[in-house]
Amino acid sequence: MKKLTVKQVEQKLDQAAKQAGFATWKDIHHALGVGDRQVRRWRNKADTQPDDVSIIPTLPLIVIESMCQGKFVLPVIKDISEKIPAKYLHKASDYHCPPSEFLKSLVGRKQLLGVPIKEISSSMGISDQRLGDAINKESLTFINYAVLMMLCGVSVERLFYTTNESLTLKERLIQVLDEADKQSEKAELEAIKSGIKQIIENL
Repeated sequence: MKKLTVKQVEQKLDQAAKQAGFATWKDIHHALGVGDRQVRRWRNKADTQPDDVSIIPTLPLIVIESMCQGKFVLPVIKDISEKIPAKYLHKASDYHCPPSEFLKSLVGRKQLLGVPIKEISSSMGISDQRLGDAINKESLTFINYAVLMMLCGVSVERLFYTTNESLTLKERLIQVLDEADKQSEKAELEAIKSGIKQIIENL
């Protein structure tokens, strides 16, 4: 993926955060499984030097772009999502690397994905040695694991989005207003009424 400026990254972070059910980009680190300082480095000086190139690595950028679009932005290698046990479908908040035996069952020409590790690591933008070591040592970061899961056909929503039930009333109302802003004047009013009605019904 092409390099983005810090301002572009900030805009992507904000869009991804709201799409995933968070209030602003400042909360997105919860979904990504990284520290908030790391996220701030990716958009460092966005207000004063917006044209500086961001240091954001490729994998987080793939994830953020996928969150923005609501779908994985890379080709799925093979949809085996129904074969992934639910106990291994984590969000960042409860993530711990699955056993190497499970990971090895996915990777390889004779395994579930049906392609060699080199092809998988190439899709992820990392070396096959690094991916193999992380699998053997059960040390895949959440972002690495999430990209692997999306290559297996697991949805962006399942990995990164909060559920409406987990949002505060304020966050849900902000979501309604943000969606309404995208509509025409008449449609905007209807969107607000519909969104608020749905929130009331769920209270």
